[in-house]
Amino acid sequence: MNEFSCKQIEQCLTENLIDLNKLQSKCDKIKHRILKNRKCEDVSEIVLQFINDIKQKYVGEKASKYKLVTSIECYILNQFHDAVAPIFYEAFKTEDELIFQKCLSLQNVKFSHNFDHVQLPASIVELASLDAHKTVHEKMACMSACYDFIFADLKFAMVELIAESGGDCSEIPGNIPIANNQDIVLLLVEVILRAKCKHLYSNLYFVQSLGDLHLTDKDCERVLLCFNEAIEVLTDINEDSAGTFRKTCSEMDLKQYNNFMQELDNSAICNSFERLSLTRITRQISKSYEYIGKL
Repeated sequence: MNEFSCKQIEQCLTENLIDLNKLQSKCDKIKHRILKNRKCEDVSEIVLQFINDIKQKYVGEKASKYKLVTSIECYILNQFHDAVAPIFYEAFKTEDELIFQKCLSLQNVKFSHNFDHVQLPASIVELASLDAHKTVHEKMACMSACYDFIFADLKFAMVELIAESGGDCSEIPGNIPIANNQDIVLLLVEVILRAKCKHLYSNLYFVQSLGDLHLTDKDCERVLLCFNEAIEVLTDINEDSAGTFRKTCSEMDLKQYNNFMQELDNSAICNSFERLSLTRITRQISKSYEYIGKL
């Protein structure tokens, strides 16, 4: 489970004097209630109420609050996922199927006009695993990593542009395309089309209806907003209208571009090895134009 493995979760719970056998027994009872109630809103309410009851009983004013709260949520949702997910899948079958069919019919369409050369393999592979994750923490981490990798791929494209210049600053174009918020949404649309998640809409509902801890986080809020906007775009387009969604991004000179990317680094959502490597490259590049000339 990303930073919280099953073993770490159980260790955290037992260290805080939570009896796993008793918690498992309580989960089994709640699971029976879930299976009897097929309404999404009621199921979400049952799960959230149970999680909050357990948190109130065991968290209190403990110093390691975040880790304990996250461990409780992950443990409980891991127990409930196989009961809850099918209910959400059934409720949003139409929405999920609409998005999946768009993925099949529009998979070769490019929406981001100035980024035709940017490849997005890491984002696509990351998002393709969304259905396999069972907790809000895992699903949110998956979507955040996908969002973050888009910026990493944009940065990598810039590094390649500089490398192709042979280290001669005069060969670097005066203006370099830079993504604004709308461009990122369109790049995310392309990632969604290629990742082909069968239950994307249901997964978003899962996170937004059960993710109390994550919905108050500004970074997570931004990622969810971007995904919701991407789904709106997908819902409105077809093969005939796809071309009208191609946007032209704004332009910045190289110094402005580097400053912009550094600001993104300061608010990074995930700290993957790939992102950290690209961050170091960008920071080195933005130190001075003289450094670029020596690459």
